[in-house]
Order: sequence, then structure tokens, then C-alpha cells
Amino acid sequence: MHSKIRKISSPGEHRESASAAPNGTAFLARLQALGPRGEPWITHGAAKRKPVKARSVVALRPELVGRDVLVCIAEPERVPVIIGFLQDLVLAPSPHENAEPLALEVDRERIVLSARQEVVLRCGPGSITLTADGKVVVRGVEVVSSANRTNRIRGGAVRIN
Repeated sequence: MHSKIRKISSPGEHRESASAAPNGTAFLARLQALGPRGEPWITHGAAKRKPVKARSVVALRPELVGRDVLVCIAEPERVPVIIGFLQDLVLAPSPHENAEPLALEVDRERIVLSARQEVVLRCGPGSITLTADGKVVVRGVEVVSSANRTNRIRGGAVRIN
């Protein structure tokens, strides 16, 4: 079917590409791996072949490795391009499928962001962490507290250094 593979040279790079698919033809392949930079590697055809580097128009995640994909050949380099994933009739639920939706309220007066375990606001080396047990952790290179009126520090105990 589309089992012929040949090497194509482009400036400074060698890659293997599926060459038997005519223009406009899509074929089935299997996503075999994602490279260190997220590049997809596919195999296709009935015979077990060496994986071929491809490109993709769909988002790829490690949990999709091993799934069947629909591939077309992009001209003029004849690079295989993943254009979609075949859907299973019965998919196992994702770990987040039964989770509560993210609670976020924004109304120009107040922003409420809720989570079950922890909320972290981070920018560079600074962060504010709110935990489910009520602990608030403020970290930064320098922490500044100022007020035009009273700057009150209250607690069951206050420890300085």
C-alpha cells in the first residue's frame, strides 16, 4: 500500500519520509514515540518498519503514543504530517474527567480562584501558596509589606527570625 520509504536530503539534514502516497492521499500510521523536543515518530504499512520522523497539525501528548493516526504527505519535501487521531469506540476516562471543574469567578470587583489542595501564584522567584489546611506561604527575594493605615500582624504566636 504505502510501505515504500526513501531518504530525502535537505540542506544540512537527512530524514526518512513516506514516498509512496500520492498527493491528497491520507493513510493510517501509528504514533511510535515523541522525540526529546516533542517531534513525532511514526510507523506505517503492514511490515514492521523503522520509525519515520513526521510533523503534526494536532497537539501531541505522551499518552497518545501507540495510537493510530491519520497521515498525509506534505509537498515538496514529502514529509509525513499527522492530521488527526483515530477515536476508539470506548475510551478509558482521563484522570481529570471526574474531577470538579476549575472554579474561577471574575466580575471586575473580585476574583475567586478555588482548588481542592493548593493554589500557587508564581512569578520568577516569588510565589504565594495557599494550602487546603489554611497555611499561606509567601516567598520571594524581598518581601515588602506596607500600608497607608494600620499594618497589623496578628496570630496565636508571632515569631520574627
